[in-house]
Amino acid sequence: MNYRITASIFIILFSLIFLLNIMKKPIVFSKMENRYLKEFPEFNNKDFFSGEFTKNIEEYYSDQFIFRDNWITIKSFSEYIIGKKNIDNVFIGKDNYIFERHLPKDIETNNLEKNLYNIELFFKNINLLNIPTSSIIVPSSSHILSKYMPIFSYKYDENKIINYMDLMISKYQNIKFIPLLENLKNNSEKYIYYKTDHHWTTKGAYIGYESWAKENDIKPISESNFIIKTVSNDFFGTTYSNINLPFIKPDKINLYYIKENINYNIIYNKIDSTKTSNLYNKEFLDKKDKYSIFLNGNNGITNINTNNNNNKNLIIIKDSFANSFAPFIINHFENIHIIDLRYFNNSVIDYIKKNEITDILFLYSIYNISTDKDIPKISR
Repeated sequence: MNYRITASIFIILFSLIFLLNIMKKPIVFSKMENRYLKEFPEFNNKDFFSGEFTKNIEEYYSDQFIFRDNWITIKSFSEYIIGKKNIDNVFIGKDNYIFERHLPKDIETNNLEKNLYNIELFFKNINLLNIPTSSIIVPSSSHILSKYMPIFSYKYDENKIINYMDLMISKYQNIKFIPLLENLKNNSEKYIYYKTDHHWTTKGAYIGYESWAKENDIKPISESNFIIKTVSNDFFGTTYSNINLPFIKPDKINLYYIKENINYNIIYNKIDSTKTSNLYNKEFLDKKDKYSIFLNGNNGITNINTNNNNNKNLIIIKDSFANSFAPFIINHFENIHIIDLRYFNNSVIDYIKKNEITDILFLYSIYNISTDKDIPKISR
């Protein structure tokens, strides 16, 4: 009798959840995960017979499952209390740090080889233009802060890519590889990476800026010449969104305001543009994606004009790690052009020639060099 009652309750609950999932309106964007959720796939014979259509259906219902955020919390917490330190490709580390897990299959792919090939082709073309160029490859937090990783956790050897890039660049006279590893590791006791997000903090970005300045024989602006303000104490990053554990403490966001009288005129995207004089968009402090406070998030083209009047024009080709780095380096230039290849579809080389660029910075994180599908645009 008890078995029948239990079975009946289970069937009723299962049927109710099934019906609610069918009836609920699909959610386009998840604020918790800061990403667009899977849309219902269009049927075609090719995808159906290859199995891709079935896979897309499964991903759709996984993304659109009712009370998804609550289920993520319940699942993650139940796995944590039984002792798991690797939950949904996230390592639960020491001192409130959580880390993305990067496996060889995520890194050592044909996409990485394709990206490295196109990056080298770009450097080869740039070297012919005789324009001073710097390349910054930002290692992951798990690589720099390995002492906070759980015991026996897997750490991909990111030195493979770093050393390859260094060797590649050494062939070109006008291109410098900016070494970051030693400087970041020497400051690993400081707050240089967010604990709940994959990005480096503003402090970490400043250390990267110091490394760039040293390699280019430029005197960096001292931290004492910035006013540092904490503008948020409740930032939960993208790594946290994968597990949503309630006991994880939030990060804080610090902003650096230069004391010198440097003015900025900023245009985000030439078409349908937004003009401002502020490097930081504080509207994002009221949103889930608080990291977008830096340079208004990711835009195809960001143009910044300063009152430096030194005829130095910098272009930054970047991923999102450059958003918190740019507020330091731009203080050395008159005109700055920032390109995000995910939203830029023109020739980078032609853009460089047209805008009389005098200096180039290529700044990407290790993981994005491996996975980004848009990097091949750089060699057009």
